[in-house]
Amino acid sequence: AILGAWDGKRLATKISGTTLQKIFAGVLLAVAAFMLVDVIV
Repeated sequence: AILGAWDGKRLATKISGTTLQKIFAGVLLAVAAFMLVDVIV
């Protein structure tokens, strides 16, 4: 978790906040879709 936080901080300095929010939303939607498929199948 510490390495993830460190990499996240480094990445946040290179990418705008709006772009990071869009990426995070996409990842959340992908995880939700995979969980839904797992429950159905």
